[in-house]
Amino acid sequence: MSDKTVKPPKIFISYSWTSQAHEDWVLELASRLRDNYVDVVLDKWDLKEGHDIYAFMESMVRSEEIEKVLVICDKGYKTKAEGRSGGVGTETQIISKQVYSDVNQEKFIPIVAERDIETGEPAIPIYMQSRKYIDLSSPDQFEKGYEELLRNVFNRPVYRKPALGALPTWLFEDAPAHYRTANINKAIKDSITRNPQRLSSLTQEFLEVFLDSLGQFEFEYKHGEVELDELVFEKIQEMLTLRNDYLEFVELQCSSQSQVVVEPFIRFFEQLQQKTMRPEGFSGTFYEEQWDHFKFLVREVFLFTVVIFIDKMQYQALSDLLQSTYFIPDRDYSGTQARTYDYFDRYCRSLDEIRNKRLELRKVSVTADILMNRVTERYTRKKLVQADLLLYYLSVLSDTERSWVWYPRSHVYEEYYKLDFLQRLRSKRYIETVKMLFEVQNIDTLKRKIESFKHAHRSNSVFGGIPSITDHISLEEIGLYP
Repeated sequence: MSDKTVKPPKIFISYSWTSQAHEDWVLELASRLRDNYVDVVLDKWDLKEGHDIYAFMESMVRSEEIEKVLVICDKGYKTKAEGRSGGVGTETQIISKQVYSDVNQEKFIPIVAERDIETGEPAIPIYMQSRKYIDLSSPDQFEKGYEELLRNVFNRPVYRKPALGALPTWLFEDAPAHYRTANINKAIKDSITRNPQRLSSLTQEFLEVFLDSLGQFEFEYKHGEVELDELVFEKIQEMLTLRNDYLEFVELQCSSQSQVVVEPFIRFFEQLQQKTMRPEGFSGTFYEEQWDHFKFLVREVFLFTVVIFIDKMQYQALSDLLQSTYFIPDRDYSGTQARTYDYFDRYCRSLDEIRNKRLELRKVSVTADILMNRVTERYTRKKLVQADLLLYYLSVLSDTERSWVWYPRSHVYEEYYKLDFLQRLRSKRYIETVKMLFEVQNIDTLKRKIESFKHAHRSNSVFGGIPSITDHISLEEIGLYP
């Protein structure tokens, strides 16, 4: 929605000059609200020399133009309000005695800026204690409370009462489901500039919440009620919003660190991979394919992580991600196996075999077809295909022994073109930047390694149509320019 079609809501902030730190906190809140299209009236901006202070306060509280009055509650405000002292005391008398009787009570919003250290109770004046408040009293609570405040000011609540007879819906019928991961991303974004020391804990919190959120997509399959492949497909579509939150999370990691720390990602993918197998202690009838939607998700988010690392030039982080060992539990949970990243490229039988045949889709890969329809404006089909191919090439070239290699399923869904990443190997400077990905130390070693490249072989010859590395760049071109 354009800001030209919505009038900015006008609000007044009532607070106590308790301390310079508190005044700065209020000023920062007011500035952020203005950045979010809220027309804030604040004494520091709008009360001029010669103005009657009490008349200004009363006009703000009574004005029909003022849609909301934010009452910033700290210990100083509570003390002055209950003692009817100073400007706060004057505002208290106006609000409690005169305004409450004839003005919609939704106009006045207690904003908790401080809690009692011993009891943890919010510092709200007695006359407002029965009112629902918004909590901004701690860094952990601030972002959630700030979103609640914005939704209140713009009258866009998280939950809307559905019409009688209709099924309950989220915020808007055309809006995707809201995940806690979205709120954590907002907190990360704010912490990058305001509180960088929180980034590590927020990173871990996001990954934990992401994994917890997957529980809502688990299902028990009963043969004959609905086609298994249809359930898998539906769950993949339902996970799109969560996946998009993950993409934003990776972008934020890249923007907040000159070199992304990869260890949290390694642990994350180890745990995510466990979602693709029968849960520990699970008993009863099951089908291996009922976890195919998680197999799809693992491959998708790993591939997009690579795409974003390349896009953000996080080559050392990419190298660490691709050359790390992943410890994945056995299917019977009797131990763990050391795996390479290729293990995240899993075959989804419910899609590529069952669904393909049942619906007569005749696709080379239904998995790839779905994936290519989930690209974004920034991370396009071309970028996805190039990353998919690069993962295959690096898998084949790797010095680490592998039980299988990454198969670039998406390569058949785009017209042939030369990989930008490999084309840039014509630059010596670029080679110095990315050589760790190829596990080489110099240009000559890189040339010999690429010259020795041979396609992986499988019994069904699925690698036959994949272009060779030298189709993208000839040996003579490698390191040709400075």
